[in-house]
Amino acid sequence: MSHAARMTRTTLRNSSRIPEDGEINAANAHEMKPTDRSDRTSYAIRIADESYNWYRRAAIRSRRMYRGVEVAQLFTAALIPLSPVLLEGNTLVPAVLGSGVVVFTGLRSIFHWHENYLRFSQSREAVDAERRAYFTGAAPYAHVGTRDGRLVAAVTAIEQRELGTWLEIAGPRGKQPREDPATEEGATVGNQ
Repeated sequence: MSHAARMTRTTLRNSSRIPEDGEINAANAHEMKPTDRSDRTSYAIRIADESYNWYRRAAIRSRRMYRGVEVAQLFTAALIPLSPVLLEGNTLVPAVLGSGVVVFTGLRSIFHWHENYLRFSQSREAVDAERRAYFTGAAPYAHVGTRDGRLVAAVTAIEQRELGTWLEIAGPRGKQPREDPATEEGATVGNQ
């Protein structure tokens, strides 16, 4: 589930009221349309804060997983040449340790903890920069009438960029787009 989908569910679940008809923006289904200025401000800040906190937690979790697997893999690999000396004649232990290194390498390439940590940290800092600009009234948040909408739009854009990057990382690897057989060299219409 994408971060934007989780934010939608969390925002609507944590809302103090149920949205009325017409309060959901079709372009941004997760964005409620509060009615007065204080609702808009608290909504905009809540969106930014929830996004920041999600990225912060996700970055910490990814960093811990990445470092934990790297350390485990390093120690496991270091034990491979040491195990025949300690357990003379035992070939099972080095084989199991070698398999462990392969498993750790596979887990790292499946879950992308390092890439996630970097992406989540970058997104967290981008959201935090928007929050700081909003609170200080810096551009583009200087105009009181548009600042809340701009903050929500900026946070949404950050989330969408991060989602796009995730889709590139998580997408199929090594698959080339399929060509239409009719456009291949030598193929003609009606000749078979």
